[in-house]
Amino acid sequence: MHQNVARHALSPLNFHHSEITPTLRLSGQLLDTYIAAPIINAELLSQLQFNLRDQLTHGAVPAAQPGDDAIRRRALEVFLRIIQSVKGQLREFERLHSDTPFGAWPEAERENVKRLVRVLDHAAKELYFASGAYDNRRQTRRPGQEDLTTDQRRRFFEESGPILDALSDSGQPSIAHHLLQTLESFVSFDPRAVFLSARNVVRAGVSGGYQFEQMAADLVVRLVERYLAEYRELLQTILNAAKL
Repeated sequence: MHQNVARHALSPLNFHHSEITPTLRLSGQLLDTYIAAPIINAELLSQLQFNLRDQLTHGAVPAAQPGDDAIRRRALEVFLRIIQSVKGQLREFERLHSDTPFGAWPEAERENVKRLVRVLDHAAKELYFASGAYDNRRQTRRPGQEDLTTDQRRRFFEESGPILDALSDSGQPSIAHHLLQTLESFVSFDPRAVFLSARNVVRAGVSGGYQFEQMAADLVVRLVERYLAEYRELLQTILNAAKL
């Protein structure tokens, strides 16, 4: 029964109602409960991330309808809370086993870590799809949906910063790759901020061996070549500052 109620609470439709009804209050309470226990609710939280994808960019720019901003901000908040809850649980595992190699952890706890990392991986994928980067690369529209406008994508870049930052230190190759793909699509909005964020993602990815992945080499080379071609002076300024 609780699983069914929880799935109702995770429905994106609940973000489209401004009335505070007993049902929505119950949904909010359940949502808090499930986010607070990410191990046992990992699959539900991944489903929630999927459900929230379109809400992360909800509303036209600049003429959003009344309530659109609240829907989008609520979705961004919940999305970030999931990531923070998962990372908090991962930090607790690391604290408990700080002197023990991961391979020597109890099997149950290793499996729990893998479940948590899958939630973060799913978050990075949904962020990538929400950003419009995938649609732009395919140069086709999703069935039944309009592509995001440039202004909507710019707004998403500005509003999703805390989410990108929260995922950027994961070190997992798949997460790093989706973040870099997302950031690549944002370069023209703020070249300096995107480069610095991408650098942080790549540095963190070294711990997970991202630098050895062919997909990483191709994407990083493409990014550097773009900066050399379009933002050479900015790139030189950033590199010079890093030497100080």
